[in-house]
Amino acid sequence: TAMRCTPLPRRVPPRRRGGACGTRRREARCCARGTETRGRASKGDAPTGLAHALRGAPAAIFDASIMLAARADAVINPEASGGAPYACEGFSRFLSQPLWIALHEWALQHGPIFRLAFGPKAFTVLSDPAMAKHVLTSPNYSKGFLAEFAAPFFGTGLIAADAATHRRRAPLVRASMHRRFLERALGTQLRCAREAAAGLAAQAAQAPGGILEVDLEELYSRIALRTVSLLVFDVDVLARDGSDFELGEVFEAVGGVMREAEHRSTFFIEYWQFPLADRLVPGQRQFQAHLSTLRSALGALVTEAMATREEGAVEELMETREASSILRFLVDVRGEDASERQLLDDLMTLLIAGHETSAAVLTWMTFLLFSDDGAGYQEKVRDEALALAASLDGDERAPDVGDLMGMTNLRLCAAEALRLYPQPPVLIRRPLNDDVLPRGVGTAGGRGPDDGFPIQAGSDILLSAWSLGRNPLLWDAPDTFDPSRWTRDVLPAADDGWAGYDAASGLEGLYPSERSADYGYLPFGGGTRRCVGDQLGFSQVLLAYAALVTELDIRLVEPEAVGMKAGGSIHTSGGLRAEVRPRMSGSV
Repeated sequence: TAMRCTPLPRRVPPRRRGGACGTRRREARCCARGTETRGRASKGDAPTGLAHALRGAPAAIFDASIMLAARADAVINPEASGGAPYACEGFSRFLSQPLWIALHEWALQHGPIFRLAFGPKAFTVLSDPAMAKHVLTSPNYSKGFLAEFAAPFFGTGLIAADAATHRRRAPLVRASMHRRFLERALGTQLRCAREAAAGLAAQAAQAPGGILEVDLEELYSRIALRTVSLLVFDVDVLARDGSDFELGEVFEAVGGVMREAEHRSTFFIEYWQFPLADRLVPGQRQFQAHLSTLRSALGALVTEAMATREEGAVEELMETREASSILRFLVDVRGEDASERQLLDDLMTLLIAGHETSAAVLTWMTFLLFSDDGAGYQEKVRDEALALAASLDGDERAPDVGDLMGMTNLRLCAAEALRLYPQPPVLIRRPLNDDVLPRGVGTAGGRGPDDGFPIQAGSDILLSAWSLGRNPLLWDAPDTFDPSRWTRDVLPAADDGWAGYDAASGLEGLYPSERSADYGYLPFGGGTRRCVGDQLGFSQVLLAYAALVTELDIRLVEPEAVGMKAGGSIHTSGGLRAEVRPRMSGSV
């Protein structure tokens, strides 16, 4: 089988929406107009682990080694590519950038499926909605090496669970977030955000000039972690002290665990697998200490809940019992004799991954709202937040789903932030048996086999949610922050293999789902491994932002310097700095 490494002919994007036509861009822009970094991490970003490992190696030598790795993969495993081209040119350019930026650049060059090989590892990279739908909805695909990577952090929780464990546990975890629980959760989410905003307003009022500089990314993480800890365990990990929050051991441990996850996701050599690494390497010793603290503290809560177990059927727990916490529900549900370890794994997954995602979406939505393209939405969103505060009349009642649905502009802004900055930006899968991927958008005109792309059992797949959301064959002006796009249908071309986007369906719920966009947009994954806490996470974003802009006037500090770094979600490289002050009446 001949290996293809050269750029392929480009397909002209189909026309959509009565003549509007997207154009294929060579550069993957990181943000909206005026604050874009044009497909590369900003100048101040820390290099990825791969860059650290290979710093000093001449680019030409490294690029030649990647070319050789691709050729070796094509010779040793000629059926692996399934007719897809290899991406092997200019690899060194991407060493200081997050992986998803490089994947997007190659997708624009090679099309919706290509092969990536370096060293002994090779991956098939996808950025096509038909292929994404096939992979995510088929029982033939596991989480692959993601499960292996996540096991030290989440055990057999939902992220790392095998198919059998996931089939058993996911319905119960989803049932724990029932209607009555969600109603209580909305009040908790708003209260935590209001208290944080009021604390900042009080500090700002005492600061010189009435202005306080804060890191909004860190603030959002604190709010989300406090909220999720209350909803999952009914425990406040941040003890309130005056107008500020004190960090507790659990909060510090969560931060330490997430920093290690980010480190491992970007480092080329898995040195933590070496014998005695957990004892000899300082960073690994610290990680083990954080993990031990977290499991000890949260494990004690699980043990205490198990000791006071009161069994009930799922329906009884959903309709009549007090909806105090997810932990209480999972302990009390009849017929599910989960071990304390399994419960702890499930709940740690919700605590760590749940707060991480919400904080990331809040961070990037704020960043986009303060870009040139987002300026027109700031006043609209502020008006919706003030209307919500007025309708709640202080604390007379808790918000409900109707209140969330009434904040239309804010919902659209959050949905658009998830398109431009999906959390996570790359999904990982592995076929259990040989399969054939469907031909998708951009594979016409000789760009692959007529009957689809064969893929071998056990091969690793990287599904780029970042590239899907920015695919110019699917979305007009794909790099532009345009929340109004979700109010318009996107009509597919006849030969697309993609059904387009149905705005009526997309606007029925809190946010447009992957189904309304036929998997051309993956806000919370899709298929059987779809995020079980999507409603909870999305409402957290809406209520936290509404609370902040009700109490505070916000101005970002040097937004043009904001860059990205890899992790469990997309983080900024140096925080999202902002100046805040108590909101003046009538200010925007």
